[in-house]
Amino acid sequence: MKIFILKYLYIIATGSIFYLFSERYFWSFWRNGEDNLSGTLWGIVFYSVAAYAVLFLIDRYKVSTKEGLVVVGLLYGFIIEGMIAGMLYTPLLPMIILVALPWHALVTVLFGWHYLPKIISEAKINKKITVSLGLGMMWCLWAIGWFTLPDAIEYSYSISNFIIHGLLTTVCLVFVYLLTAWIRSFFEITFKTYEGYMILILLFTFLGLVHPGTITVSFPLSIAVITISVFFAWKAEIKSQ
Repeated sequence: MKIFILKYLYIIATGSIFYLFSERYFWSFWRNGEDNLSGTLWGIVFYSVAAYAVLFLIDRYKVSTKEGLVVVGLLYGFIIEGMIAGMLYTPLLPMIILVALPWHALVTVLFGWHYLPKIISEAKINKKITVSLGLGMMWCLWAIGWFTLPDAIEYSYSISNFIIHGLLTTVCLVFVYLLTAWIRSFFEITFKTYEGYMILILLFTFLGLVHPGTITVSFPLSIAVITISVFFAWKAEIKSQ
């Protein structure tokens, strides 16, 4: 049961990392009327579903190169923008292809989930400081662009908003990095069971594009499938011992 709980916790922690980079780092501010505690918790749940797909693909196909992670990251972006945001087949398609999918693949999966934790845990102090300063400067430059949008006043964008949001996001990110490292210290994380899950995720993605109301059914089913998958993986490991 301990392995079952830790695996599920690892999925949620990975989903939290994805949420922080794909949502909080992207938007850079607390948006007035858009961001709240319940929305954040649901966002973590949604991103955890997509995170399971990433973990499954990496484990199933033995992804070990940065090129492979980018491909998996693009599929993750497709799930987020298609299933959750429902924006893939809209007039915003060019922006989704040019901005959203590369952001999910390169910033969230490749850098935020793969490289940054390694740099924090393994690199020398000089490299850690350099990467941290570089990441902060890039985030500042990215955030400046939001001030040019017409809804900047409506969403209450400000320097103080950015600083508070940045500090809270960083604290949460450090916490989930420590949590995932702690879970990995117990056993090797594997997600080998229930390949049909990927078929369901892709099916829900397309259904979400056709009818947004599908999300009310697809996400509970997705969470149920994740639970079943992790449970049978745990049972298989118990039998093999």
